[in-house]
Amino acid sequence: MAFNDLIVNNWQQLAFSLDGVGIGALFPGPTLQMGRCKAGTASASVTLNADTALITLISLWEVSADGTTWQRATVANNAAYVVQASSGETIAAVISAPDAVYSQRFSRVSVLVGGAAGLADDAGVIGYNFIDSNLV
Repeated sequence: MAFNDLIVNNWQQLAFSLDGVGIGALFPGPTLQMGRCKAGTASASVTLNADTALITLISLWEVSADGTTWQRATVANNAAYVVQASSGETIAAVISAPDAVYSQRFSRVSVLVGGAAGLADDAGVIGYNFIDSNLV
């Protein structure tokens, strides 16, 4: 099997609206089963549209042992997640997964809303990229 045949792009892609999501609340992305991902290869393709005045949007990785209780995953030096989109911005980015995701059964990318509550035009798309360990 050719290497490119092992690459999975935009798996479980989810389009969403942040309408009604309050300040400080997380919008959870789809769950990724880490047993399927070859270690060191997971990333998320994220598009965020921050239309509301004063809103800020941050994409962050979370992990879970059971798929129900989630904890924030940080990078090795515990660097803070930063705002990716704010008032009137649309961004598209690929966000590498921190090493912590490979020690848990499940992970996901969630969007943290700050500054102002989300409205109908605040929206995004999340999809996962990885090398499929089931095919290696």
